Amino acid sequence: MTYFESMNLPIRHVMARRSTASLNKAGKRRFLTRVQHFIEVKTFKYIDVEPDERMPLLIGAAAVQLVMIQSWGHFVKEFINYSDGQNVGLHEMAHALTYVNFTVREGRDKTFHDHFTEFSAVARPIFDRMRAGEANLLDAYAATNYQEFWAVCIETFFERSNAFRKLLPELYISLCSLLDQDPLTAEKILQPDGGGLTLSVID
Repeated sequence: MTYFESMNLPIRHVMARRSTASLNKAGKRRFLTRVQHFIEVKTFKYIDVEPDERMPLLIGAAAVQLVMIQSWGHFVKEFINYSDGQNVGLHEMAHALTYVNFTVREGRDKTFHDHFTEFSAVARPIFDRMRAGEANLLDAYAATNYQEFWAVCIETFFERSNAFRKLLPELYISLCSLLDQDPLTAEKILQPDGGGLTLSVID
């Protein structure tokens, strides 16, 4: 029995719709397969929190979307509101992605690592202007430091895609290239057979 088959039917259906509603049939299959694999190979330990069958699913969905958790209640709340530009799961997974590629380098993705320089060529000037007091679509917290700027970019990229593309088009395009995906396209993944960091997206 798979994880999805073992879940209560209403929860399984609600979460599947929330996670993959805008994907085509093949995209939904691919996304759920990756989430299933993530859940099966990870051990989830519940420390000072009551186990909830949604936990592995939502954590797995965040990991697949961007491939720790600060507050489970906060984590769930921000997945429910998926248009405010704030999502602690995406935010912390963004930090984890750069940590793996630039700090410990275990599991490093060479394509992501190399393309991050191209992203920074576009992103750094915007970050510097925010540090100087300029406001834009990104949450003001992005001006804290460059690591937070990166994480806020990821939140905004997935949660406010239309506004991001309209108001910060060069930054949006650089993220599409870096992550090899575009949340505003039906297929999501730009090169499904390789050629970049191939990841699914919740929309």
